[in-house]
Amino acid sequence: MTRYVKEIDCELTAVQIHELELIIVTVYRSPKGNIENFLESTDNVFPDIKWKNVVFCGDFNIDFSLETFTDNERKKRKFLDLTTIYNMHASIKEPTRVAKTS
Repeated sequence: MTRYVKEIDCELTAVQIHELELIIVTVYRSPKGNIENFLESTDNVFPDIKWKNVVFCGDFNIDFSLETFTDNERKKRKFLDLTTIYNMHASIKEPTRVAKTS
């Protein structure tokens, strides 16, 4: 997994549970991290996960609540398209933290 890590942009780790044929991947992207680097790393890691059961979780620091066509909306759409390609679906549908800037 270290080849996908880009400090601040995409920090991740994974655990394989052989008995369950499960991989759990956790990821963190700093709010100051480069989203394009994060998306590139994510796009590179997904094809290397060969098991059927994958949990991809973490703190992506992408504001999923915005609906307007902004730069953030394009980034959000790109991330959601990427996860859809690999048959992954979001289980959290509401903001986990609400502040003036999120």
